[in-house]
Amino acid sequence: MNLSFIVIDNSDLDCYIAKKLIKRVFPKMQVKHFLAAAEALEHIGKDAGSVSENSTIIILDLLMPQMNGFEFIEAFELLPLAIQKNYYVVVLTTILDKRDLDKVLRYTSVHGILDKPITSEKISGIIYDIIPEFKNME
Repeated sequence: MNLSFIVIDNSDLDCYIAKKLIKRVFPKMQVKHFLAAAEALEHIGKDAGSVSENSTIIILDLLMPQMNGFEFIEAFELLPLAIQKNYYVVVLTTILDKRDLDKVLRYTSVHGILDKPITSEKISGIIYDIIPEFKNME
């Protein structure tokens, strides 16, 4: 199994920090970032029809202009299941009120929540929670 990351956040600084922390924990990992959720969705949609052994963790900020994280998740869940099965969405947020938390956890594609500020420990913890067998493959 190959694992890669996509970071979706409208802040250049937050993308940079996330990439650095991911690379600290997983130095050989490929990490792409997008400042706009719509661009990331278009990139993911290009995987249509491809059969892959690769898995990608999407670290998604909820609060973004134009297409926010909720809109991204709703559009992502309309993609063919053959695409969706290769991705694990992890929501990145500073504060979630109870209603937002409940809403996020109802999406089938959301596999976890990371609170900002993120750390190397939080990243490795969430990855090993989502894909436990990955711990033995490094």
